Amino acid sequence: TTNGSWNVVAGTYEQSIDTNDPTGLDLDATYHLASHAILDASLGRDDYSYSVTLTPLTGTSDDVGVVFRWTDIDNHYRFTLNSEFGFARLEKRLGGTFTTLSSNLRGYMPSAAQNIEVEVDGSLIVVYVNGDPLFSFFDSDLPMGGVGLLARGPVRFDDVLVTDNSSLADIVVSSPVAHSVIPGGAQNVVVTAIARNVPSPLGAVEIHVDGGICGSATETSPGVY
Repeated sequence: TTNGSWNVVAGTYEQSIDTNDPTGLDLDATYHLASHAILDASLGRDDYSYSVTLTPLTGTSDDVGVVFRWTDIDNHYRFTLNSEFGFARLEKRLGGTFTTLSSNLRGYMPSAAQNIEVEVDGSLIVVYVNGDPLFSFFDSDLPMGGVGLLARGPVRFDDVLVTDNSSLADIVVSSPVAHSVIPGGAQNVVVTAIARNVPSPLGAVEIHVDGGICGSATETSPGVY
């Protein structure tokens, strides 16, 4: 663990204190530094599915989430939700420098349980919240590393699970990002999606909007439509 106060409580794992620094020393530009609990046994893994249920405790509206492909405090990916500012962000920290890979306007309702699932498969990262596909992104900077929990306030974590990736076919829209808004009224929208485990040779990908089929998607690179 890094700072915070982590304890086993009734079969769950809780971070029980507010880790915010009122002087702002826990900020790196717009990135919120947090407390972590890392599963050391996972540090040598590369591709996996990682899921956890987290419940922000009373009064928590700050960042909660998970880290994955963790090498150390300066090199890892993380997924964070924030209720106070209403955002979800997929972020990378490489050599101590943060980069936002994808973000949207989905936060969380205070005290409401959130099930987070992350799948890493080669350079592909896919994030789901409560079964809703949220982000898909390619990044190859951190090919392996462990998993952990992230919190800036009191949070309860339960049902932590690390397994092999699913072999089922699925598709996640990567652009426009889910829970985002494109201003400007009616317009043509270019959709990019990442599909995995598409059956061959008869498998195909279609894009539907409001129940209508826009047409067959074109594969521009392996798995990208």
